[in-house]
Amino acid sequence: PPPPPTAGSPAAGSHPATFETVRRTCRYWGGIDLRYTAQTHVSNHLAFLIFHYALLFARPDQSAVFHPRRIAIGGLLMRNGEKISKGKGNGIPLIQVREKFGADLYRLYIATGTTFDAEFDF
Repeated sequence: PPPPPTAGSPAAGSHPATFETVRRTCRYWGGIDLRYTAQTHVSNHLAFLIFHYALLFARPDQSAVFHPRRIAIGGLLMRNGEKISKGKGNGIPLIQVREKFGADLYRLYIATGTTFDAEFDF
């Protein structure tokens, strides 16, 4: 089982109740085996992931359990040759994909339509 949370992190003193809620949530879901992200997110999302886990789980026995074990950097998701993004408005929320096309068809499309060495174009 994961080690119990302690006040060993410097972030614990600023907002203790929020800090413990976040840490409890992270402990419930366990550590991160693999974090996959696009290269454009390295400087923001990935950096904050590492910083936040370092603050939440500062003790060595906690870092062994909770810090990301592997990080993979991949390409972008594309749609008709353009990056899929909220700003462009060309994305489809996954719940709508399931409702419109069905979960099994989506799984088959993902499994057969892409590789790790190419950008995926919907």
